[in-house]
Amino acid sequence: MTMRQDRFRELEVYLAVVAEGGLSAGARRLGALPSSVSRTIQRLETRLGVALIVRGPRLFRLTAEGEALFERSRRLLAQLDALERDIADRGQPRGDL
Repeated sequence: MTMRQDRFRELEVYLAVVAEGGLSAGARRLGALPSSVSRTIQRLETRLGVALIVRGPRLFRLTAEGEALFERSRRLLAQLDALERDIADRGQPRGDL
């Protein structure tokens, strides 16, 4: 995977974890191992140099930076999905047949 692909994958994992409210639930949603998801989140936090999630036994809370990343990442990936759909739709026949 390229660096850019890794970054998008990290964001996808992060969004799943936040949307599901925990590492294990996020891992289930992605069909991944919790340890792999945990390493991905740690790698993202290390690369950004900030804590995104406060986690512990029965504790899962986003930091201010984690909230900001969640909101902006969600919009970014939604825009990417829309772009891909728009481009793919251009190859489809249109009009009356």
